[in-house]
Amino acid sequence: MGTFRFGEVAKHTKLNRGNAVSKSQFGVGENWRESSANRFSAREIKETRKDCRVLKPSMVLEAFDFGSNWKHYSSRALTNIRVAGAREAFRVLTSGIELKSRSFLDVGFGQGLTALCAAETGADVYCLDVNPRCAEALESTSQYFLAEVKERLDLILGSILSTNDVRKLREKSGAGYDIVHSWGVLHHTGNMEKAFANCADLVKPGGQLIVAIYNRHWSSPLWKRIKHLYCRLPRTGQKTMIGIFVPVIYLAKLLVTRRNPLEKERGMDFLVDIVDWVGGYPYEYATVDEVRDLGTKNGLQMLRVSPAAVPTGCNEFVFTKPTEPRLQSEFSE
Repeated sequence: MGTFRFGEVAKHTKLNRGNAVSKSQFGVGENWRESSANRFSAREIKETRKDCRVLKPSMVLEAFDFGSNWKHYSSRALTNIRVAGAREAFRVLTSGIELKSRSFLDVGFGQGLTALCAAETGADVYCLDVNPRCAEALESTSQYFLAEVKERLDLILGSILSTNDVRKLREKSGAGYDIVHSWGVLHHTGNMEKAFANCADLVKPGGQLIVAIYNRHWSSPLWKRIKHLYCRLPRTGQKTMIGIFVPVIYLAKLLVTRRNPLEKERGMDFLVDIVDWVGGYPYEYATVDEVRDLGTKNGLQMLRVSPAAVPTGCNEFVFTKPTEPRLQSEFSE
């Protein structure tokens, strides 16, 4: 697991996964791209997950490249209006949760909007992602925030499935993090239950876990096959699939929500979301009750849930970890 903070650039410091260098200061952008120590091959990305021992080799090779999709979003689709939408969605999601001067771990930071919104409130933010391209996406996104905001970010290259990476995250936090956040990520890891358990383990007593997980629907197994197919196709085949699904998904969302599908919540973009949805493999899903039970199994109590707007969308959950251990039976009272 490699770590760095935005700010002063240390071009020649080697960034090794598994050897945290949190005292070194790294810039992202040209320095990330130019430094040979930060060019990760497909083999190296695969090795980021090797100590997890939970993914089939074929699953790693056929996984969707979320980092590239987020780079496209941050550099071409992000606007001030969308950033404002992301800020408002984050405010609603974290309603009633104190953030200022608290530790905030964002698991799967993607384009960096949540991490930057959290840092903007005064939280000390740690950002984890397995895909190094997400750091470049975050660099683009940070241009919409004050310069000092990104100074509060501690970026970490690693996997939430990795025992070694989770151990190093624990070492950084001591007793754990005040808030652990993972929106729409755990169901793409290849082992959602293990990823959830590792996130829960990183929450300190009295802290909160915020997650969003795809809802289980009768069509979910079919979508899993579609996503797997997309990731196995050449680029031309993938573009064809997107062209087919754009009108289908547009019409379906219009009929279900009675709203213009182009008017996205959370600052997102319709076309970027479609690529993410059609290609997002690995892919898992769960009902609200299944996620609640998963929380109980891992010593958490569910505070609230916001159901998905569409049948296969993400349900949002906020859990808390009691300050004293409780029996599972107590959570159901």
